[in-house]
Amino acid sequence: MRVFCLDTANGAHVQVKAAMNWCRAQARDIFVVAGNVASAEAFSWLQDQGADAIRVALPVASVCETRTETGVFVPTPYAGVGMCTVKHHALVVGDSGVRTPADFCKLLR
Repeated sequence: MRVFCLDTANGAHVQVKAAMNWCRAQARDIFVVAGNVASAEAFSWLQDQGADAIRVALPVASVCETRTETGVFVPTPYAGVGMCTVKHHALVVGDSGVRTPADFCKLLR
């Protein structure tokens, strides 16, 4: 199986949908990881577009420029809980922000 990760600051975007469609046209056995998203609505949209796994959160990590460039961030434990309420088939992938055992337990919910 081939895995392809589409990593963008706004995973719920028509260009991400177009990229997923292009990837799937190249190989039938591809597993697409897409994201990032920070709301249940965005997660649902990306899941409906065919993502196999979705990266959630807009991380606060030092290497992420989204927070400093846009002023927008959603911590992974918080985002992960919201996504699980609308998850049907796509895997939820937490994107950093797990610093304590308590953060990890929130993601297991």
